[in-house]
Amino acid sequence: MYFGMQVVKATKKDTGITYALKIMDKLHIVKENKTAYVKLERIVLDQLDHPGIVRLFFTFQDAHYLCILSFFLSIFSFFIFPVSL
Repeated sequence: MYFGMQVVKATKKDTGITYALKIMDKLHIVKENKTAYVKLERIVLDQLDHPGIVRLFFTFQDAHYLCILSFFLSIFSFFIFPVSL
């Protein structure tokens, strides 16, 4: 886990849909005084609906970690879903 977080590729078993799962260490967030940034990230991702920004599906937590489940974007997705700026 780098900088108190890691992102893993997760697949839902019953549908086969692939997601990106960002796992953040709560202790690291508090120790580095990043609580406000993590809260802001969740609020922004939850409110934005734009083809150029990854869609947030949901968030959850346990005693040690905060998790953000979002749309998985592979490098090939840029060629499939072009976004004009």
